[in-house]
Amino acid sequence: MPLYMNPAEFVLDLMNIDFSNRQDVAQDRLESIRSGWVNSPGSAELSMQIRAANEHVTDLSTPKSSKRNFPIILMTLIHRAFIKSYRDVIAYGVRIAMYTGLAIMMGTVWLRLHTNQDEIQPFINAIFFGSAFMSFMAVAYVPSFLEDRATFVKERANGLYGASAFMLSNFIIGLPYLCKYFLRIN
Repeated sequence: MPLYMNPAEFVLDLMNIDFSNRQDVAQDRLESIRSGWVNSPGSAELSMQIRAANEHVTDLSTPKSSKRNFPIILMTLIHRAFIKSYRDVIAYGVRIAMYTGLAIMMGTVWLRLHTNQDEIQPFINAIFFGSAFMSFMAVAYVPSFLEDRATFVKERANGLYGASAFMLSNFIIGLPYLCKYFLRIN
C-alpha cells in the first residue's frame, strides 16, 4: 500500500476492476486474491463458524397480535393521540389558525362572487387555491408523522396493535380539525 493512502480506498481500488486501464491484468489480480482467500486457513475457519451458526438457526416469528379486543385498543390510541394533539401546538394549533385564516379568506371571496357566467374563472381559482393551500398545510404535519411512524413501527413489532387501529385513531383525531375547516368555508 502506498504511503499516505487511505486503506479503504486502496482495497477498493484493488478489488474494483471496473475502472482499470488494463482489464485482463486487473481480472487476473482479482482472481489471485480470491483464490488466495479461498485456500487460506481464515476462510476455512470462517466457513466452519458459519456452518455451526446455521445449525442453531430458528425461524423469526411474526409479530403476534394483541390479546385485547379492537375497541379497547382503538380507544387507547385515540386517547393517546388526543393528548398528543392537545400538547403539540405546531402540528395542530398552527394548522387550526391557518385553516381559520383560509376559511375567512375563502368566505370573503365566495361572498363577493355572483352566480353568472362571468364568475366561473374566479370560482375555479378559489377552489384551486383552497385545495392547494390544504396540500401545503399537510407539510406542517410531517415532523409529527415521522414521530408517530417510529412509535407505530416499534409498537407493531411488539404486537401491541395493528395498522388498522392506528390509522383509524389518527383519522378520528384529525376529523374535528378538518370539519372545523369545512364548516367555516360553507
